[in-house]
Amino acid sequence: MLISLFKRHQHLISAWTITEFEKVGPNLRLQAQVTLGGGSVLFIRQVVLAETMFKYAYHWQSEEGDLICRWDNAPHWPDIPSYPHHKHVVS
Repeated sequence: MLISLFKRHQHLISAWTITEFEKVGPNLRLQAQVTLGGGSVLFIRQVVLAETMFKYAYHWQSEEGDLICRWDNAPHWPDIPSYPHHKHVVS
């Protein structure tokens, strides 16, 4: 599924690599790195445990390594309406 997404948007992507992929029964662990046309990089991390828990973090940074935006579902902001889903942006 992820590879087909990369192929569909290849006009935006200059390189991509799967850095970790492990599937054991219903559990899945995936890490990928996508370099976009302007040199920024999107780091992808997804974990599925027993088809009941889905953890993710998508970290997008500039070519220089500065954060552009990060989306994740780590449970550290319990008072927001979209809990646990949230994004971090640089102001």
